[in-house]
Amino acid sequence: MQRSTAEQNAGPKRRFGVFEYDPQARELTKHGVRLKLQEQPVQILAALLAQAGQIVPREELQRRLWPDGTFVDYEQSLNKAVNKLREALGDSTASPIYIETLSRRGYRFVAPVERDEVPEPAVSTVAPAPPAPALRRRALPWVVAGGCALAVVLATGLWPIHVPLVERVVPLTGDTVRKLGTIFSDGNKVLYGDSNWVYSVAVSGGKPTPTSLDFLPKGWMNDLTSYSPIREQIVVTSHYSSKPGLDELWLSGTGGESPRKICDVPRLSRIALAPNTERIALST
Repeated sequence: MQRSTAEQNAGPKRRFGVFEYDPQARELTKHGVRLKLQEQPVQILAALLAQAGQIVPREELQRRLWPDGTFVDYEQSLNKAVNKLREALGDSTASPIYIETLSRRGYRFVAPVERDEVPEPAVSTVAPAPPAPALRRRALPWVVAGGCALAVVLATGLWPIHVPLVERVVPLTGDTVRKLGTIFSDGNKVLYGDSNWVYSVAVSGGKPTPTSLDFLPKGWMNDLTSYSPIREQIVVTSHYSSKPGLDELWLSGTGGESPRKICDVPRLSRIALAPNTERIALST
C-alpha cells in the first residue's frame, strides 16, 4: 500500500517505557534494538500513539488497515494484528500496561508517551545597534553585581538541584520467597531468583511465574546474574563446579527452552548478557 506524504513525514519519535517508535522509519525499537514487526501492527501502533489516552474505534483502525474494496474478515484480522503488537510490547489483555481494550468499541494507549521536541524554524532578525557608551557605563555595575552573586551561589552550593520524586510504591509480590542475587526489570516485569527457581512478575503486581532451575545440582547457591529482555534469556551462575575457585555459567530461557552450560568462570565474577544473547561480558 502506497504511503502518503503525511505518513512519510509523520512527526517526531515517540518513547514509552523501554520502547521508541520512529514514525518516519516506521520502526519500533526496544532498548535501542529494532523489533521485527509486520506492517499492520505498526500501523495500529502509529494510530494509537497519535491519539494516546483517547479511544481509537475499531472502525477507524479497519479503515486504516484495509482500504475500500478489500475483502477480509475484519474482526478476526484486526484482533490478530493487535495481538501481534501486544506480543512485541510484552503486554497482556488482562493487565494492560500499554494497550487497553474497550469491548466492542476500540483500543486506547494508556502508557505515558514522550515526544522529541521539533526545533523551531530559524527567524532572521536585524541585529540591534550597539548600545551607546553611556548605556554601557550604567550597565557595568549591574553586570559586576550579577557576577558576584553567581560566584557566591557556585561557591556555597545553593543552586537548585532536581531531586527525583517517587510517584507511587507498588507491592509486586506477597510471597515468602527469599530474593537472592540480582533483581532485573525491563520495564514490563521484574525477575528474581531464590537459588532453585527464577520468578517473573508484572510491574503492576500479581502472581509470579516460576521457572525451575532443576537442571542445576540441589544444595548449591545458584544466582540469577543477567537477563536479556529481547530474547527472554537468563544467565545463572552456579557455585557448584568440579574446578576449585570456579563457578558454572548457564544460559536458559524463561519460556521452557533447554538450558546449556556456557563455561566455568572465576568466582565472584560480574556477568552481562548482550541483548541478542550472542555474547557475554565478564569482569573480575
